[in-house]
Amino acid sequence: MTTSEYHQLLKFLYFEGYADSYEEAEYIIEEMNDEDFEALCEEVFPQFTQEELEILEYLMNEGYASDDQSALVILENMSDEWRESIVEAKYGTPSGRKELAKKIRKGKEIGKSGPGTGFKEVEKQAKKYGARDPKAVAAAAMWKHYGK
Repeated sequence: MTTSEYHQLLKFLYFEGYADSYEEAEYIIEEMNDEDFEALCEEVFPQFTQEELEILEYLMNEGYASDDQSALVILENMSDEWRESIVEAKYGTPSGRKELAKKIRKGKEIGKSGPGTGFKEVEKQAKKYGARDPKAVAAAAMWKHYGK
């Protein structure tokens, strides 16, 4: 546990009324058994979905938030449209490109939905119409849809 996380636990105990001082909060933590300590950590440090973690990372990397706390506040109050736009833009991240590569290998759609929109189908059509580099054409179609 980092010093910052430890101080967050102390603040939580103090501001939620479990302790009258930081010293008392420290004493409470020292006397907790492992099970109670784990429960406290789960309450103070909620578990996030992978999507939420990527959004938090995006908010920090793009300068919308200067620290974890402000990123959490933004996440909790952001519109569904903004959240969706960030999720769609995730293909520009290393983990997003990895996810997109898996999607392509499975033959999933890479552009507009419908038959013939899988990577291999687009590549096949590009080859049929004489493209010098059919894979590049399919990749361009994919990135046009998903963004870079």
